[in-house]
Amino acid sequence: MIGQRAWHNAIRSDDKPAQSPAMKPDDIVVVNGLGLALQKQKILDQGLATFGKVLTIEPNAVEVRYNRGNTLGALHRFDEALAASRMPLHSSRRLARCNER
Repeated sequence: MIGQRAWHNAIRSDDKPAQSPAMKPDDIVVVNGLGLALQKQKILDQGLATFGKVLTIEPNAVEVRYNRGNTLGALHRFDEALAASRMPLHSSRRLARCNER
């Protein structure tokens, strides 16, 4: 699994992390990590889009919804952040399995 540090390094070096050979576009843990790295680098619009991509794969991913809400808040889109936090959050078995590794 690619950690946040790898994403930070890729972003800092102007690489295209989404095209990395190790990137699995449907691996929600990896894509969520990319979103977090973008968020920490203050590349908020891209981070938000990345979290949205994960939610198209796994709509009930609790951690991703949380991260998306934080990013919306950082963008001062408070109404959307509040609405996102009120959506029903069901545990994501797929994400939970990945986190157990």
